[in-house]
Amino acid sequence: MEILDSYQMSLADRLTIDELKVPSIVLMENAARASADVIEKIVGSKSCSFAVIVGAGNNGGDGIAIARHLYNKGFHVEIFLAESEEKFSQDLLINYEIIKRYPIKLNRVEDYEDKFDYIIDALFGTGLNRSIEGRYLEIVRKINYSKGQIFSVDIPSGLSGSSPNIFGEAVKANWTITFCRPKIPHCIYPAMDYCGEVIVVDISIPDFIIPKVEPYLYQLNIKTVPSIPKRLKFTHKGAYGHAVLLGGSLGKSGAITIATIATIKTGAGLTTSIIPEKIFSSFAASIPEAMYFIVEDFDCISHKEIDKIVEFVKDKTVLTIGPGMGTSDRKKELINELIDRTDTPVILDADGINNLSISDLNKFKFRSIITPHIGEFSRLIGVSKDELQKDIIKMAREFSVKYGIVLVLKSASTLIALPDGVIYVYSGGVPALAKGGSGDCLVGIITGFVSQGFSLKDSALLGVYIFGETGRKLSSIRNELTITATEVIKDIDGIIDELQHIIH
Repeated sequence: MEILDSYQMSLADRLTIDELKVPSIVLMENAARASADVIEKIVGSKSCSFAVIVGAGNNGGDGIAIARHLYNKGFHVEIFLAESEEKFSQDLLINYEIIKRYPIKLNRVEDYEDKFDYIIDALFGTGLNRSIEGRYLEIVRKINYSKGQIFSVDIPSGLSGSSPNIFGEAVKANWTITFCRPKIPHCIYPAMDYCGEVIVVDISIPDFIIPKVEPYLYQLNIKTVPSIPKRLKFTHKGAYGHAVLLGGSLGKSGAITIATIATIKTGAGLTTSIIPEKIFSSFAASIPEAMYFIVEDFDCISHKEIDKIVEFVKDKTVLTIGPGMGTSDRKKELINELIDRTDTPVILDADGINNLSISDLNKFKFRSIITPHIGEFSRLIGVSKDELQKDIIKMAREFSVKYGIVLVLKSASTLIALPDGVIYVYSGGVPALAKGGSGDCLVGIITGFVSQGFSLKDSALLGVYIFGETGRKLSSIRNELTITATEVIKDIDGIIDELQHIIH
């Protein structure tokens, strides 16, 4: 499903109103009816009470219309107005004139008392682009400090529909009911943490309107992840490629070991790891299925050894560089030689990225995936982590388009940015994966799919989805503190099996 920003959602509304001649008040009524149905399903008991906090704009109009539908369903409802009637939007005013004729108590928001089972936050909509101040800040605090659980209408008040960031204080909802499509803060942290469970409801904006607003953000989920075909019975290992991984150093042999195991477990036909001699014994003992290409040491590698590695890599299916490799000028030279002298698709992870500068990236165009975390990516593009977080979607998109590289920007909400300007967002990250070895596991899974002939795009999407969903699955049955990357590798078959049975 597409993810829209405030402008795109507003444009979808406007196109529906102007081109399809659906009045805006009809869209508001559809939104209110659908929201009330969702609330009724969640709440169940008609004995509970609702306080509806209403702002001056159309979000407030949604709130008043929801209050009317909840009253019609038999719930006790009171409305608390944050502004006077002369400041109301046109559609809010229409609903206000209706609600005045109902036996529903209308209050000033200053008179709110914390005695309700549920609060419906209809204060601000998706168009807010500044921090909340003054009396509205006090209203947000009243909502957050309430004993009742909170439903936010479209977006928790205080968030922007076009940003994953928190500008100041915002309502922290238990549920957010949004319309037509999810918005950016519903899908990307830290704003996502304020939304609770997000429910998208249909308000009769037809699907054929959405391409007209030119969406470029998409959710990565079971509906958008590529499927995995089952293998033919009459097949052989040569049909699934030969993956090469280059990395490892003294004290960091685990990284290349985990990445190699994940590559094999994902289905690469053959897997060879290029490793320094110092870690050979521990590596070979851990992975009997892997082959290995031993060099004396990456830091003092000879030109003759570089030539041998180049010749070895030339006809291979994929080359992954970086896990546990360490950084040095000699390692940077080795990486550049491999890129300059081969056409093999390349995946750069960890020190494969840290050994390079932004000026090295032009040679990777349309043949590479990179998998940095926030710190590695901020160093690579020369901005602070705070600057990156402020405009992370734009920076990720511009980078991928400019350099023609598939970017897997790892975080609690992982962004997969593609050279055509499309970004997929995986929002299912769990704290269990926030530990050493996770990135090595992920890059190994991606490597395994590239080896088998999947496109760079599909390999990145599959890797992120399988890794994340396996972590979620384990977290649902285990204490997240105890889950390790190697356990994720062992358990990926469940999610892979699901993807072999889906049809898009």
